[in-house]
Amino acid sequence: MIKNLSIALAISVCLTACGGSGGGGGSKSSAPASSAPASSAPASSVAPSSKPASSVAPSSKPASSVPSSVASSSATSVDAGVIVINPTLYTATANGKSIVNPTNNDLTVSFSGEYGGAEYKIQPPIAVPAGLTLDGATYEVTVNVSNEFKASKAGLQLFAFINNGSNPWPTKGDCEKFLTADLTVGSQKINCKLDMGGVFNSKSHEFGVGIEAVNDPVETTTYNGTISITDTRIVLGEEADIVYPSSSSSSSSSSSSSSAGPVAYDLPAASWYAKGDSSKVQKSGNTYTVSDEWVGAGIWVEQPNAVIENSTIDVDVNANSAFKSSGASLQIYAIVNNVWTEYTNCGWLNNTDITAGASQKITCTIDSANNDFAQTANAVEIVVRSRGVPGSTGSFTIEGGKITPAN
Repeated sequence: MIKNLSIALAISVCLTACGGSGGGGGSKSSAPASSAPASSAPASSVAPSSKPASSVAPSSKPASSVPSSVASSSATSVDAGVIVINPTLYTATANGKSIVNPTNNDLTVSFSGEYGGAEYKIQPPIAVPAGLTLDGATYEVTVNVSNEFKASKAGLQLFAFINNGSNPWPTKGDCEKFLTADLTVGSQKINCKLDMGGVFNSKSHEFGVGIEAVNDPVETTTYNGTISITDTRIVLGEEADIVYPSSSSSSSSSSSSSSAGPVAYDLPAASWYAKGDSSKVQKSGNTYTVSDEWVGAGIWVEQPNAVIENSTIDVDVNANSAFKSSGASLQIYAIVNNVWTEYTNCGWLNNTDITAGASQKITCTIDSANNDFAQTANAVEIVVRSRGVPGSTGSFTIEGGKITPAN
């Protein structure tokens, strides 16, 4: 039998936009974590989970071992693998296109433009129970749509993001859209799958979810009216259910291994994000268009797979003719989060070796002077960037990659 768990998650309310245009539909650029104080909402206002216990992985932690401090005023609950969020803890995205009004256990959101909405942030460390994950979870929101909002021909979109230090932040911006035809006046539940190929698995970075108004492409949208959020929760995923696509081999390995040490670990193309000055690198699908050197694509690797000293990193890339003509090369480098130790003497794909439009492999073996990447405390970021030519142009596509430990 699954035992109900309660864990304390430090909660920070987002009083400022998460960068770029507010909300998940506009691209989110990196910004400092909110300094707002933790919520003072009483723990008793957190609704119990209705998820059947049989649908989540069993916990090995007895309920009696949960500390009494969990019942503090800053607590949110995880009950049978569900993070239950008090709707009144959401705040408006700060793009001036929404106003929120918490009343009792409901949150009313008034809209005046696209991507206006409300969001909620969870501060690290995020104590997700063993065997359960944020990546692969389901974000569920129960909303009550007003007549005016329905008549305005607007849609709703759920989104999620993680502030892992990249620019922009990895975002599931179009997690799920519900357009005019999908919405009814009154109460309904909408949900989306937080599947980012492992990117959301980090427990050491700020994580957020939200809801926003979006344009209906087949209707004339005016953004009037309100919605009320009456229930919101994250049904955690299970490690065994997360699929990490194989990059260059026919077999797929999971980064969620229960082994004590690192294992062969895939770096799926969809999990990379734009890295560097957002005015100089743009992501479209798995392709990165650059207008300078020192920018490119990045991906986070969490423990235990972040023990990569003496490991070999292979990344499959495909540069276009404009990138080749610019004279730029591609370089892999790695950096340890929090302590910011870098290993830059790594793999290169020199411009003279680039074949435009062809899939090519960049290989790097981590061999730092002080065994800096043998550490077990922090995540590691792997980056592929443009090098060698200031103002370099063109684009390259990440097709996948893999980390193979020395042993």
